Amino acid sequence: MAKKKELKAGVKAALAHVATGKCYSPDCTESLIVLRGGQPIINYQIAHIRDELAPQKETDDIGWRYWPADDMSQDERNQFDNLILLCSPCHKLIDTVSPRDFPSDLLHEWKQTCEQDFEQINNTGIANSENISDLVLESFGTIDQKQRYLDHDIKKFTDSSELLPESMFQEFLAELKNNHSYHVETLCTVNRYKEHFYEIGNNFIDRELDSTLHESVNAIDELTMFCACQFFPIERRTKSDHKYLQPDLNWDRNGDGSAQQRKRYDELTAKLNSLTDGAWNKYRQFRLAVQRVLAV
Repeated sequence: MAKKKELKAGVKAALAHVATGKCYSPDCTESLIVLRGGQPIINYQIAHIRDELAPQKETDDIGWRYWPADDMSQDERNQFDNLILLCSPCHKLIDTVSPRDFPSDLLHEWKQTCEQDFEQINNTGIANSENISDLVLESFGTIDQKQRYLDHDIKKFTDSSELLPESMFQEFLAELKNNHSYHVETLCTVNRYKEHFYEIGNNFIDRELDSTLHESVNAIDELTMFCACQFFPIERRTKSDHKYLQPDLNWDRNGDGSAQQRKRYDELTAKLNSLTDGAWNKYRQFRLAVQRVLAV
């Protein structure tokens, strides 16, 4: 009786690489790596499109995608082109729970869609090439390497959070919106946080984290540039630990209350509110990505 063969390491790595962290099933949102007790746990299995081994009976549901028997060898059934990566629940569903609902043509469609998406994102032509196993194994690395990448990104996030705690950033934005002012030292802290990520080596390895981070930093940069150009001490020639949005236009500060000044101040207020909301929204998107990817 035939026995299952161990898949090549390169084939496993290739499938995991092309999946980009997602189950091949198009409607599935299950993560392929989950954190439990702070440790990454593999939540995926490799499934055969055409089953590797024949079922005990030709009428059996489990293993029915093996047939016809003579058009593929066992080795061919264990090649990259006949394999997909599924989360554990989806694998159980297609192989043992409802295998007749998942014919090989449908699974080939899943594979084609997933790998086309990968090639569009990465601008490659390697999916289905004969050397994909060796190519991706070299770049994908081991689970130990993935843990090192995870540890790297967690440290970068921890370092940045120490520079600018979320509560301080919220207070900074609230003071801008509600009082049209900021504390000079707080703005310096926000700038240090922003500049931290402009330094070489302080980026995230994970692409989603790095992308959302830079969107957040760009939004913060727009806001701080506006603050630098439009905020001043109430007494222009004095040193102050607080600065205010154009105090000479604000009728509650140095303004004369004229219609012209009120209109200009309202325009600046609208711009400030837009930049503040934008900075907070991008910051929250980044923090949500951190929770999703790093579970911290």
